[in-house]
Amino acid sequence: MKKYIACMMSIVFLLVLSGCLYPNERRAENQIPYPAMVESVQSAVDQFQEANGVLPIATRDADTPLYEKYVIEFQRLVPRFLEAPPNNSFERGGIFQYVLVDVEEDPTVMLLDLRLTNAVRDLQQRVNQYLRDQYLPVESIVDQQYVKLDYEALNLREEPTVQSPYSMQELPFIVDSSGRVGIDYKKDLYYFLEQSDFEQLEEGKDIRSILYQSSLLVPAHSFPYVIENGEIILK
Repeated sequence: MKKYIACMMSIVFLLVLSGCLYPNERRAENQIPYPAMVESVQSAVDQFQEANGVLPIATRDADTPLYEKYVIEFQRLVPRFLEAPPNNSFERGGIFQYVLVDVEEDPTVMLLDLRLTNAVRDLQQRVNQYLRDQYLPVESIVDQQYVKLDYEALNLREEPTVQSPYSMQELPFIVDSSGRVGIDYKKDLYYFLEQSDFEQLEEGKDIRSILYQSSLLVPAHSFPYVIENGEIILK
């Protein structure tokens, strides 16, 4: 009997332990950009477009930034074209929003890291609150109509940054003339361009697409960048 009880207790312990570990394992799964999940959504989007002649995307305002504009609506794909949204999608408690790029020529499924969205939103709220009574707190001009903020005026002890989804280096924030907060990907762009040929890129054309050519992630909350006279500038 004692051996039986001991055996049953061991089984119960293992079940409890498994129950404790499962949320952590699920959390980790929700934060990984699995290629297979992107491929399954791509297949569903392709089938939906072929069957309906349109893309399964949400309606956004015309001035919505490019890489946040074409968000996939999973309710239009499930269950006919896709069994369920991927585990790492926002709809399933994950950190990624599934979006489309190149919608006119070759609609391609990519991921938007919502941790970047949250960081931008937090800073945007501070800026909006400051702008209620005062002008934009500018420390310096970055490029043309883009500025670096005076973070001391915003009651921040140090300059906030976000981790790049491409190089893992820390990226600063920038703000356009209207007060819209974005992420400055210039360091990442220079990093990629050092490994390619400037001459192959058309001057005056937005070059952000080079960031996700070998990635599943879009440059969320970015502004357009072009090359002029061998330099990368914000446009």
